[in-house]
Amino acid sequence: MTSANGLLFWPLTIFLVVLGLLWLRRRRSNLVSKQKKPAETISESKKLLLGGQKRYKVSLIKKGVQEEALVVFFKLEDPEGVLGLPAGQAIRLYGQDSEGEFSSLFYPVSKASTKGSFVVIDSRVGSQSEADRVSEWLEELKPGQSVDLSGPEGDLCYLGASNFLLGKQDKRKFSQVSFIVYEGHVFSVVGMILHATEENAKISFSMLYGAESDEGFFFSGTLDGLDANNLLDLKRTVDDAPEYWDGHKGHITPELITDSLPPPKDSHLVVLSGPKELTEDWQKMLADLGFAHQNVYTY
Repeated sequence: MTSANGLLFWPLTIFLVVLGLLWLRRRRSNLVSKQKKPAETISESKKLLLGGQKRYKVSLIKKGVQEEALVVFFKLEDPEGVLGLPAGQAIRLYGQDSEGEFSSLFYPVSKASTKGSFVVIDSRVGSQSEADRVSEWLEELKPGQSVDLSGPEGDLCYLGASNFLLGKQDKRKFSQVSFIVYEGHVFSVVGMILHATEENAKISFSMLYGAESDEGFFFSGTLDGLDANNLLDLKRTVDDAPEYWDGHKGHITPELITDSLPPPKDSHLVVLSGPKELTEDWQKMLADLGFAHQNVYTY
């Protein structure tokens, strides 16, 4: 190689190497930008419910009927805000009628990350008079009308990544969560299931769902969809079953619990939601079947 060619060779080589590195850097940047972005982290300032007794104003957006249940959509004051309700806990809505102010607990069924709004369903739980009072109030609400809200309330909370908080300090991880629920009380657990399945939590869910008649089941489309996709093992039973009913028939019994739910173990949490007289019976059945008291939570 001549001296002239040598003088040209090294600058040209360095130039090509730098050009190649710049191309690789740009290529890598483009590939990274095309990758799926991580889930957005919701800042605490955007969460409406941060505890305490403070009341917040929300307003009615619209109402509708889904599977014979009244579905109610509410709007937050901040369109970028979220309800901030821990999965498994409830909000309290305050109503007003001719008898004065009253309040009722609701378990939102919208996703925790939903911005600017949330959805509740009139589950008609409690005594007949209480259920009628809440239903009449919801029926009379008009779009744009404001309502007071407070929360969260409840001792059971799903923290994410298969971790649950039972009470104030009992934090534990469960790989199996089973629900025994009755009629409209199912809404106390739906949000928890949706939240956990949305994040692909390593939890197996089972549900034994009872009702007085075959018309007493709520949210069937969503629950059947979860069951069909192997995200929930769903069993139903009807107290007074019609002839055409092809599911389980009769009240919830120890035998039906054994047939419907996995056996007891330390990593198995059972959640009960129903009228008090029923949940007390279920608690006794579970104790007799070997389920530890600390692994059974009752709404």
